[in-house]
Amino acid sequence: MIKPSAATGSRSRPDYRYRIQLLPALGAGLAAGAVLLVLYYATLGLLPLASSYPMTLFPVAAWAHRLDLSQLIGTVAIPPYPTPLTWLVGLAIWFGTLAAIGLVYAFLLAWTLQPSDSLKGAGLGFALFFTWGLLLSVSQGNVPSVMRNALPDPGVMLLGWSVWATVQLLTIYVIYGAILGALYRRWTVGRA
Repeated sequence: MIKPSAATGSRSRPDYRYRIQLLPALGAGLAAGAVLLVLYYATLGLLPLASSYPMTLFPVAAWAHRLDLSQLIGTVAIPPYPTPLTWLVGLAIWFGTLAAIGLVYAFLLAWTLQPSDSLKGAGLGFALFFTWGLLLSVSQGNVPSVMRNALPDPGVMLLGWSVWATVQLLTIYVIYGAILGALYRRWTVGRA
């Protein structure tokens, strides 16, 4: 939004009310990411076991019968089989990505000159769910641990696992987005 100049009446300089504020964006991304991960692991045990059980020659750990997304991300970074190290690496990558999405959210808001709110954040959460679901659908041919049957195949939008897994992922990402939007708004009000 451009305001007219008092002296000349011409429109000379933009209003930087919605400029990117990095620390509130990163803080909101970290806080919302922490909530997402806590909700994910709190509800993971409520989901049914995967329909396809891994058939491997190595000892099968607790994550083998439920698709743990941190384990999936970790086995992409450190293939081919899931280990405790791949889970830690996957968790760090996922949490870092969730924090970085806070910066992307702030950039998008500054680019469109829109204020933040929970509804815009929830919309971002839905877009992230949809993107994540489509990325997971190609894991059968691209993720070594899924190709070797060490982790179950999630299918399109996690429907290869369970409808409840899809509902869980949608719910936690919409909650993540709503928290991100609300915190970014709260932490940037009056800081222009």
